[in-house]
Amino acid sequence: MQEDTQRGGGGEMKKFILLMFVVLLIVIYPIISRAATEIGDKIHITGCENGVLQIPVVNMWSKPGGILAGAKVVGQLSGDGRADQGLKCQGAVVIIKDKQVVSGRTHYRVETIYGKVGWVTDSFIGRKAK
Repeated sequence: MQEDTQRGGGGEMKKFILLMFVVLLIVIYPIISRAATEIGDKIHITGCENGVLQIPVVNMWSKPGGILAGAKVVGQLSGDGRADQGLKCQGAVVIIKDKQVVSGRTHYRVETIYGKVGWVTDSFIGRKAK
């Protein structure tokens, strides 16, 4: 009887480990995708968190560090796209020109398709654009 319990009990543990692996991937993917962002990449700016729009307009700053570094707003970007076109939470497309770490946060110098250049923080970096 005890032998059967030992052999059959592994199914629950396998399900638990698989579930934890899936949760880990969901948590780590956004971090990895930001870390894999390189200078020259085209990316979407996003104002969404967990698929919910939080900030519809994202500020571009004159220097990394934002207002705390004495920077001024030099432009604004859409943080959301049209849901009917499959672009929900995929805002303006920009090109990454530079990246710097200031006070433990990564700041990206980005350029819009209209040639406007400014800095945004890592929390607004979304998916790579096609």
